[in-house]
Amino acid sequence: MGIDMKRLSRILTLSVLLIAIPAIGQDLIFDTDEFASWQYPAGLVNVTDEGVTVKRFGATENAVADIDDHSSITIGQFGSRPARTPTNQFSADRIRDQDETTYWKPNPNDPLQLWWIELDLGRVVVADKVRVIFPDEEGARPFSFFSVFASPGIPVFGSIQPQIVYERIGRPINNNTSQVVEFNLSMTGLNSAEGAHLDLSSTMNFDLVRFIRFEATGATPDAALAEIEVDGVGFNLSSMVGTPTRREDEEPHWGGTTWTSKDRDCEGCGKGSGADEMLDEDVGFRTWTIEGSDKGDWRKSGVWQTIDFGSIFRIDRVIFFPIVAGRSPVIYGFERDKQGSWSIFDFLTSDGSPSNRADPVTEGPFHYDVLSQVENSGRHMFDFRFPPLDMRLLLWRVTKPQQFHRALQLFVYHAEGYPRQVEIESDDLSLGGARSIRRIEWEGEIPEGTRIEVDTQTGNGFDSITRYFLVNGNEITKQAWEAQRSRNRGPVVEEEVRDDTWSAWSDPHRFSGQEFQSPSPRRWMRARVRLISEDPNVMPILRSLRIVANLPLIAEGVSGIISPNEAPLDSLQSFNYVIHPSLPATVTLRHTLDRVARSQLNRLAASGRIPAVTDSLVNVTTDSLVRVSLTTPLRAAFGAMESVARTTFTMSPRRAIFDVRFVQGVDLHGMLDMLEAAVNDVTVTLDAGQQAAVRTPVLELVESDAGFNHIRIDLPERADSLSFGQVSVGGVPVEATVEPSSDGALLINLPMTVLADSVDVAFETRLIRSPSVFRVDVSRAEDDDNAQGVVPLKFGADQVHVPDVAMGRELITNFTHKVVFTPNSDGINDTYEVAFTLVRPQVEVEIKIYSLDGQLVAELNEPDIESNRPVYTWDGLVGGKPVPPGVYLTRIEMKTDARNQSMQKPLHVVY
Repeated sequence: MGIDMKRLSRILTLSVLLIAIPAIGQDLIFDTDEFASWQYPAGLVNVTDEGVTVKRFGATENAVADIDDHSSITIGQFGSRPARTPTNQFSADRIRDQDETTYWKPNPNDPLQLWWIELDLGRVVVADKVRVIFPDEEGARPFSFFSVFASPGIPVFGSIQPQIVYERIGRPINNNTSQVVEFNLSMTGLNSAEGAHLDLSSTMNFDLVRFIRFEATGATPDAALAEIEVDGVGFNLSSMVGTPTRREDEEPHWGGTTWTSKDRDCEGCGKGSGADEMLDEDVGFRTWTIEGSDKGDWRKSGVWQTIDFGSIFRIDRVIFFPIVAGRSPVIYGFERDKQGSWSIFDFLTSDGSPSNRADPVTEGPFHYDVLSQVENSGRHMFDFRFPPLDMRLLLWRVTKPQQFHRALQLFVYHAEGYPRQVEIESDDLSLGGARSIRRIEWEGEIPEGTRIEVDTQTGNGFDSITRYFLVNGNEITKQAWEAQRSRNRGPVVEEEVRDDTWSAWSDPHRFSGQEFQSPSPRRWMRARVRLISEDPNVMPILRSLRIVANLPLIAEGVSGIISPNEAPLDSLQSFNYVIHPSLPATVTLRHTLDRVARSQLNRLAASGRIPAVTDSLVNVTTDSLVRVSLTTPLRAAFGAMESVARTTFTMSPRRAIFDVRFVQGVDLHGMLDMLEAAVNDVTVTLDAGQQAAVRTPVLELVESDAGFNHIRIDLPERADSLSFGQVSVGGVPVEATVEPSSDGALLINLPMTVLADSVDVAFETRLIRSPSVFRVDVSRAEDDDNAQGVVPLKFGADQVHVPDVAMGRELITNFTHKVVFTPNSDGINDTYEVAFTLVRPQVEVEIKIYSLDGQLVAELNEPDIESNRPVYTWDGLVGGKPVPPGVYLTRIEMKTDARNQSMQKPLHVVY
């Protein structure tokens, strides 16, 4: 049977009762358990029970101690094992176990020719000393006759079997009886060159070493070898740069990366032209290779490399090995091809400071300083030593390349002590719902000369995107993917990306307890912590990070905008700051019944015509024109109920009108007659505290915000001329009160709690800065410690520009002074006053009184009270006596770093 729509014409008004949730402390604490899951350069930064600590670098490094952390290409049998010997191989690793009580002994029954052992460092090391250590006990004595050899691990080109060349670095002059024998390393035959910080010696006190070979040259009873040690000249930071190869192979690294002019590679150079090869600590197979020519701009010529170390280190040494034509005796195999001369090249450094003039493709958006400009006369090794520099990036370039260029390796060494700055960073952290973050605190050890800084990002959620791939891994569009044959289609990947509520990195939090700098409230946060040291001997230790938060007053946030956005200089101007609370996309309502309606429905239920009546929940979407499904106590009788929500709000919904219709009908005649509750249009009012006494179901908001009734507006200037107007809530003027403020802020108490309505605050003030920024917080008067920041509705919505300031026409304005005064101590006009408004904060002002013949009479002191409109005074006395009557000149001089201004005004002294 059809429904008589005329009987569904009654309009029922349903009130929404907003239930406030009290603000409860919701602090989040991160300690070492959580820090362990953050992103950090492991090994440089270590997370232990003590806290987050940082590696301290020594002056030298024992290259044998960490052999297991390195690996390189084998050359035949060379490098197949860390320690290799043809006799008693089972004990060979004892020569590298850092334990002098264990040792390797050759089998006395083997011929002397087999009494050798070879140690592979796993990478090439710049070392200045090799040390052999022998035991001296019953059954294990020092070798009396032996030689020690070293090799950088470069294969000999053209040999039938893979071979390397060893050079003897030393042997005992007489029969050895010492337990410890050391051999110094050196590199000779270096040509000349010129450049800052460059060691120009023809012989260097170090060499490249990968393999060490110990050979017995005579039989010694019970001969044994306990340890071989190799002293590297320091920690090579190049070994921990996050090059593409290290990342691809999932090798340990400390972040950063490196890049070079790979898009201008020489044809046929293959992988040898990549930037990785300069930092891989391997000189045996791969080199940096490129063919360059002078194109007028070194960036276009293509002979350069940029290295980003990922953190800011204290670097004091760089060793560079280019392959110079006919001059590189160490590179046996590479001398077979044409080489460049490397006649002129530069090294530049950066601490990561930004630059607007740099090329982001070549050197990155950073400012660089020249470290050294080299003019080369055939030298093939360059050792730069300099006082420790704060360095994050290193760039070398050949400014006028003319030939085919190759280079072997670049070693970069950290000075003794701690790095300048390291960072750890969290993932995107769920705050467990919306949180209003008030400040950030941390605990740890922060010695003098160190500090901790924290940056943050906040957001509300993520969007899901779908990506389509071919079987070869190339990403294509959905349409292109659907057009492919099934055998060509690759995976379809769902990926979560941040939505547009996420902020950029905040300004740094520079001290524990500082006010939170990112937009809040939010549901997600990311944190980045910097450990910084001004002193290489100390470094801070981070133990915990505390996010001090509350449940937000308005979970979806509060935005604001000030108008007008331009104002004249130092003129009383009317402003309106409008605050817009945001409601969530969906609100949950409880559908309850009043006494009469419940009684009527219960009678129907008792007769079996409908099920028992219970309260239920209704999810109402506040977006405009969104279809929603309502589950009500009448669903069994009326069938499925649907509605279209048509909202009448722009920023915050105040009223939603639901056009309800019954989709699936049953016999409704008796029920409609009894209830007279046929519903055609339902108006839901979202005003707080208004509940009509109706006989119809009542909608009650199950979860809601606490709301606010207190507003603080921090004015950009001291409020010397502030005038409060009025406050409107939801477009209706209300009786708000203003509290006095010692710091010049505008404090407003509202007569009601605001949850959804806009609040318009009208006031007048003067502006002398451009842009002038209005910072606003809202809170509850009974709990003003839980303040929530108002974020700009759009970029710049919290700013007012003053064009006259931006154009820089005047340094002061609104100058006033007394033209005539009478310093006769009669209490009337006894004081001379000069007043003006400072347009710029960093203006130095001098006010002096001169006689007409140019003699200085008096200088007015600066007022003790800080103000944007200072008042200078003079009592007319000089040496305790009144000045003679007459005409004087008041000279005002204004000085800034950029320019100066002055003005003169006449002054009449009469009696």
